[in-house]
Amino acid sequence: AGNWKVSALGNGTKEPKEDRDIDLQDYFKTFQFVSKQYGLEDAKLKLGALEGARVVTGFIEGWHPFNIAYRFITQRPHKPETEKILTGIAAKQRGRLLSLDQLTPQESRAVAQNTLKQLAPFLSTFAMIPLSQIDHQVNKQFGKEFMNVRKKVNERVANSLFMRDFEFVHDRAPAEILERIERGKQGVLSLVRTTYLDFIPRLAILGGATIPEFVSNPPVAFLSLLRLPFLFWGSREAVAEGLARKQEGASRLAQLIARIFSLVGGLELVKTDDTEKAAQTLRDTMTARDDLFYGAERAESEGEKRRRFISQIFNVSVPLVGTGWSLWNDRRKQQIVTGQQGRRERTWSDVINRVPQVLVPYSQASRTQSALEGHIESFVATYESTIKTAIGDIRQMEEFLGPYDQVDRPDGPREKTRIPVEDLPNFDIAVRNLSYKDILNDVSIDIPEGSFVTIKGPKGIGKTTFLRHLMGLYGSGNVRYGSVDIEGIKKYGEGAFTTKIAYANQSPQYFDGMSLKENLLLWSRREVSDDKIRQVLTDLNMEKFSGNLDSKERFHFSGGELRMIGLARALLKDPQVLFLDEPTTHLDQESAKRVMEIVRGLREK
Repeated sequence: AGNWKVSALGNGTKEPKEDRDIDLQDYFKTFQFVSKQYGLEDAKLKLGALEGARVVTGFIEGWHPFNIAYRFITQRPHKPETEKILTGIAAKQRGRLLSLDQLTPQESRAVAQNTLKQLAPFLSTFAMIPLSQIDHQVNKQFGKEFMNVRKKVNERVANSLFMRDFEFVHDRAPAEILERIERGKQGVLSLVRTTYLDFIPRLAILGGATIPEFVSNPPVAFLSLLRLPFLFWGSREAVAEGLARKQEGASRLAQLIARIFSLVGGLELVKTDDTEKAAQTLRDTMTARDDLFYGAERAESEGEKRRRFISQIFNVSVPLVGTGWSLWNDRRKQQIVTGQQGRRERTWSDVINRVPQVLVPYSQASRTQSALEGHIESFVATYESTIKTAIGDIRQMEEFLGPYDQVDRPDGPREKTRIPVEDLPNFDIAVRNLSYKDILNDVSIDIPEGSFVTIKGPKGIGKTTFLRHLMGLYGSGNVRYGSVDIEGIKKYGEGAFTTKIAYANQSPQYFDGMSLKENLLLWSRREVSDDKIRQVLTDLNMEKFSGNLDSKERFHFSGGELRMIGLARALLKDPQVLFLDEPTTHLDQESAKRVMEIVRGLREK
């Protein structure tokens, strides 16, 4: 879809930007538009609370309860009296293990407190269980809100398709319309879902994994910030290479499959030639296809080697530097507290206690680098593969459907100013200076009420287009009924213009999932008896279907029978104005004669 300068989305002009650019401004504008258009702003407080819970759990998950407990419990110094008791116990031991019955109550409590303090990081990992449950419940609530978004999109699509001028869809195939709409709908859902359930929680997890480490270990923070440009551009390069390989692989796979089909399809000819070489060719082609389809090992590209090398440098050096700084900082704090500037004799206990002081900061720094690398790559890949596609699909759907605030709705301001069709003084039709593209040019005609008019001309001259203007399908403003502009007559409800007209088009539609009776009456507000329906079907020589009015089975109508269904549908409306577009096309001679007799009968009435 390229990059666009968006105002209300749907009124866009392309800018000469590289398509691979990550345009966060475009992303935020599109998300803001979608939120306003599809009701997310109405649920802002609820969504904010849910997302707040996700952010908190994500931050804790990113920091991890083990690290939280280690920093705020295990590393926290004992009270002076507790420290004194533990020092006394250590002096009593002198290389031997004391039993619990040899300890005083105060010493037992101090040992228990110290044990819990050391075990706290491991016990805190059980906190991940309720956190996962909170995430599960929040996701369920988001699922309900996303269902409301789906309903809002469906409402927007239905209103735009049926309450706009017919012109914007008349020359498009239903498959094209549905594909564009479905892609746009999925784009809306992908944008919303990715933002709320991926990007924001991932930012929280990344923040939890990096911010505390950055605050407590400035060298890690500095080197990580230095690494960000390499991660960003490396991720974009990796995504671009992956997409290029995917496209190339798809093209190659299609060629191989076509070759396999041609070999199998030409089996008769091949068996009269060198079948051994033909069999070998088929085996090689199928193997090549399997390699592509199932992902055979491939050589590492130069870009991948370069990215892996840079990644290894940071993944090794940053934890080492961070651990060194942490050890130096701990030593400095200890010297300040104890006031000891010189060396003291080391014991095995000191060495053992030193191990976690080395492993924990190294592990935390390594985890920070892994989080940065994984989440930045995921952000870029998701934006390139999901967000860009979603924005493009949303924009195409919105441009196709048009501005939603301009949809002519039943409760809209235009409908309120219109008059009911019953208030028309008559049904005299007046067309003045009607032009449309290069099809109609300055057409003017008067058709008094009660007239019978036949429009003749070669195929493609604009007969159907003219009929559509007379029915108000195109908002031209050049057609009047009873001296009232057709746009000034109500379109909805009991007094709608459509309650007084009927139309049998060239390609009548039979709607699946509806009975024959429902197909004939559609959404008519008039009460029509079954006897009336059967009489009309009999008049059109379609009485064989009269016994299946309530059946929802799919009838296999011939082209002529389908034309009769369309004509019956129009006649059952008992209209004031009847429009028939080539009513005898695809009919046999007898049926065409019968239709013309019915039309002549209507004319006599």
